[in-house]
Amino acid sequence: MSCRIFDLSLLMPSLTTIVQLDKLTILELFSNEFEGPILKDIGQISKLEQLLLHINNFTGYLPPSLMSCTNLVTLNLRVNHLEGDLSAFNFSTLQRLNTLDLGNNNFTGTLPLSLYSCKSLTAVRLASNQLEGHISLAILVLRSLSFLSISTNKLTNITGAIRILKEVKNLTTLILTKNFMNEAIPNDENIIGEGFQNLQILALGGCNFTGQVPKWLAKLKNLEVLDLSQNRISGLIPSWLGSLPNIFYIDLSANLISGEFPKELTSLWALATQESNNQVDRSYLELLVFVMPNNATSQQRYNQLSSLPPAIYLRNNNLGGNIPEAPIAISSCVRSQPE
Repeated sequence: MSCRIFDLSLLMPSLTTIVQLDKLTILELFSNEFEGPILKDIGQISKLEQLLLHINNFTGYLPPSLMSCTNLVTLNLRVNHLEGDLSAFNFSTLQRLNTLDLGNNNFTGTLPLSLYSCKSLTAVRLASNQLEGHISLAILVLRSLSFLSISTNKLTNITGAIRILKEVKNLTTLILTKNFMNEAIPNDENIIGEGFQNLQILALGGCNFTGQVPKWLAKLKNLEVLDLSQNRISGLIPSWLGSLPNIFYIDLSANLISGEFPKELTSLWALATQESNNQVDRSYLELLVFVMPNNATSQQRYNQLSSLPPAIYLRNNNLGGNIPEAPIAISSCVRSQPE
């Protein structure tokens, strides 16, 4: 079945006339220099399934008519200058919505409750906005949700967030960096029960957390990427980190960790054998993950777990003693948190 695709770079009609194309299903205008508000009558394109306006200079508010695009499957408005109280926007008519990316804007308010009416959602990014409040139990209705990034906002109550999100059974990517400022990271090894069993990426860096490396992480047998950097985590690096069978990327940099480099990390199966490298998940992530090396001028983009560099980052701690002999390369580079 063919799709009708509109490429503005080729046709370049007046934006105000796009709404006359009532059979349009895909509108891709991303990575341009468009500015001003999103068309207030965008909802007239009722057959629209993909609206990709990311990486532009759009300003203003989400137009209420967007709710009339009831066939939307993908909505990506990332990296613009959009604003307004996101919790006041009614997402409930977008029942087919699968992917929502509103990252890197200026939205305020709380996580919109109406979003939980979109039960087809598999990927949500609200990163780098000014959202407040906490994770609601209502998120549990999103049974297909596998990718969630709400980094760089003003969320509170990390303990409550972990207790709720552990019940999102299909969650594979959870990025909550730069939230929950100065809270204590929960360390109760029973807090997740049998939850997070599909989790592959967990990013909790840049929160200024106190406490120690959480014991419940030892239960995450499918975890491949762990970021706890830029916190105030103290104590020792736990030896049980070496027992996680799939982890190949550990960032504990810029903390208050002391003691020695545990010899158990030298036997990490996912870092020591070619066989394990061949078994890294090579499927595509639902949304890109962005990581910026220290002092770099641009972010590195990853759309597959297998593209991330196998690494252990321990820079800026209080470690001492000797580094045990190991068949893996240990890097001291610092990377900023994923989004």
